[in-house]
Amino acid sequence: MKEISVCEEALEILKQGKDGEHVEDILGEMGLSFDEALQFYRDKKENLEKYIRSDPQKKSENDILKSIRGFNPYVDLDLESFISLIRSAVKFNRNKTIIHTIFYSLSTYLNNFYDSRQQSCRTLLKIYVSEWQSLVPLSENSLMINLSQTIANSAVKLAIKTQMKEDELQALKLVPEKISVDALGFNLARLFAQKKEKANVLKYSGLALYLGVNIQSFHEDPLLSPYKKDLIVLHKDR
Repeated sequence: MKEISVCEEALEILKQGKDGEHVEDILGEMGLSFDEALQFYRDKKENLEKYIRSDPQKKSENDILKSIRGFNPYVDLDLESFISLIRSAVKFNRNKTIIHTIFYSLSTYLNNFYDSRQQSCRTLLKIYVSEWQSLVPLSENSLMINLSQTIANSAVKLAIKTQMKEDELQALKLVPEKISVDALGFNLARLFAQKKEKANVLKYSGLALYLGVNIQSFHEDPLLSPYKKDLIVLHKDR
C-alpha cells in the first residue's frame, strides 16, 4: 500500500495535467503507476461525493469550494458527480464566492468540451437554464455578467458545431439583450452566417468589431469570409 502522502502528491499532479498527460515520469519517481494514482484520485472523489450527498450541510463552505475547484473533468469523467456537486453547492447561494466558482467551473467545462462532449454540454445547459441561471446576480457583479455571457457563448458554439435546432434555440435563450463579451458577438455572427441571415450577420459583426474583435478574424473565418466586402465597409464605418 502506498503512503497516503505520496498519493496526495500524485493527486496534485493529476489535477494539474489534462488526462494525465506528461505525468508518468514524475509518478514513476514516486514509485506509482499512472493507474494507481488515477484510482486513488477517483476513490477520493467517490468518497467525497458520497459524503456530500449524505448531508450537504455537514460540509463547510470552505470544503464545498475546495470540492468544486478540485474537480478535474479531464480525469473525472462522471458528469453526474459534477452535477451533484453543483446542486449541493448552490445550497450556499448566499456565498458569492461559491456562486462565482460554480459558474466559472461550469463555463470552463462548456468551453472545453462543447466539441467533444456534446451531449454532456447539452445536459448541463438544460439544467443551467432550469435550475441555476436565476442565481446569476447580474445587477450585482459585472464579472458574473461576463460568466453568464461566456456560458451563452459556449452554447452558441455548440449550436454552430451540431447545427441542431434544439441547440440553436437553447443558445438564443441565453443571449442577453445587451452583449458586452466580444466572443459572443463574434460567434453569433458566425451562427447567423451558417443560417445565411445576412442582416443578423452584419448586426453581430458590427457589435463584435465595436467590442474589439480584429477584422482579420472575420476574413479568416470560413463562415464569415463570404461577407468580406460587407464587413470591410462595416469596419470603415466604425
